[in-house]
Amino acid sequence: MKEKSNKFIKYNIADFSKDVDVLRSLIRYQNCPRLVNESVAEHSFFVAIYVLKLKTYYNFNLETALKMALVHDFPEAYISDVPHNIKKNNPNLAKTLEEIEINVTKERLSDEAADLLLQFNNGTTPEGLVCQLADIISVVLYAHDELSVGNKNFEIIAKKALIRVNEVISKLIPYINTNYTNDQIIDKINKIIYI
Repeated sequence: MKEKSNKFIKYNIADFSKDVDVLRSLIRYQNCPRLVNESVAEHSFFVAIYVLKLKTYYNFNLETALKMALVHDFPEAYISDVPHNIKKNNPNLAKTLEEIEINVTKERLSDEAADLLLQFNNGTTPEGLVCQLADIISVVLYAHDELSVGNKNFEIIAKKALIRVNEVISKLIPYINTNYTNDQIIDKINKIIYI
């Protein structure tokens, strides 16, 4: 049963909680040997917590970015987690999945949530870029953990994610907090990702 449609989440708490709870058991990196599993729900938590810290370095709307971080993978409750390398190697599939994600988000959450997902996917706002950065930092740290316990399968994932970190940081230059320079932020993020 739907609540008022002007809500960020259309569905009542009982239906919504059942939907979102699927993310607790949905495992990321399904097509890669892993030593430790990470659920989509865990990943979303890390993205949100990194967004909180990134507010120190960048100017953006924190509430909007937190909403975005928490729902950026919500559609996976309905379509599963398709690994990044599959999407990268199949651009038509990636485009189709993005369209499905937007439709699921509109149907299950709201037009506002779907708009946030578009901003995240396209990096069209400072909030979208910050969430992208937080998302990639989460990937880098998970890959680092896998590498630290001997799983060499994550070397390529870590290397590609580091390239993406630098790409997003360069797009965030216009939104830097005046207390910091881009070099200072890069230095701080490097300390995170090169633990």
